Amino acid sequence: MISIKIKAVTGTSLVLGATSLFPLSAFAHSQTQSTIPKANAVLSKSPSSVQVTLNEPILSSGAALVVRSSNNLSVTSGKPKISGKTISVALLPNLESSTYRVSYRVVSNDGHVVTSSYKFTIKK
Repeated sequence: MISIKIKAVTGTSLVLGATSLFPLSAFAHSQTQSTIPKANAVLSKSPSSVQVTLNEPILSSGAALVVRSSNNLSVTSGKPKISGKTISVALLPNLESSTYRVSYRVVSNDGHVVTSSYKFTIKK
């Protein structure tokens, strides 16, 4: 019985020791750090673009970013652009007062797919 307790303590010590060798961020997946406009923002004027920033660089293959009006029409202008950790897309000028859904799918440098969406509102 004593030897079993010693082995259990030794095994626990080994696990705790091994996990301290690697920072926790090594096990984390990519995630969204910020968006412009922010989720649920209420804006008094139309933004010229939408931007999503992750905590890791974004790969260009498979990236998508689209903004749709409340009647499901795309209001993006052109293709999304990627710069490091950020994907952005221009919007049509002078969007009307409405709620808009931003949807994105990107692959980060670690191969992790990040897919999400959020809304913002324009009230002129």
